[in-house]
Amino acid sequence: MGIHKVESGLVKKSALGHEGKEHIFYFCTSGEFLGHRALLSEEVNHDTSIAVLDSEVSFIPKADFLLALKVSHLLCERIIKSLSHEFGVFIHRTQILSQHPVRERTAIALLILLEKFKQVTPKQPIIELTRNDLANFIGTAQETTVRILHEFKDEGIIDIQRRKIFVLDPGELKNISNYF
Repeated sequence: MGIHKVESGLVKKSALGHEGKEHIFYFCTSGEFLGHRALLSEEVNHDTSIAVLDSEVSFIPKADFLLALKVSHLLCERIIKSLSHEFGVFIHRTQILSQHPVRERTAIALLILLEKFKQVTPKQPIIELTRNDLANFIGTAQETTVRILHEFKDEGIIDIQRRKIFVLDPGELKNISNYF
């Protein structure tokens, strides 16, 4: 029917996996599109998109989007760049999920989310997600996520105030991640 463009805010993209468990695979910020992959491939979109923070999202009907693609070289380049970026993200996420222990995945997730939240609230980047969403992004159980967050807090790497996570030492998260 069309695509959506995130004008402001933060939107999680997820899919339901085995036994209905949510898998969060991407967070969209300002200027990013939702639904374009399925529309362009002429496939059914099985993904779900939900605003995590207050967001403004615009809708672009399929006919208008396809017409704009035909006449705008700049839009074509932007969509190709977006698809290429998402493909790279998916490759890296697959590698992280299959090759890194959960402590390293948690550190990587916090670094990724810190950058995403910086795009939304640059003056005070605070990661504000439910523990369930964070666990679904990391690819582990909520209990494991809570335990590792408390370890990071005890080590002085982060501070936690309810749903808010303050990254105090991103350098140490990079060291723990064994990735960056």
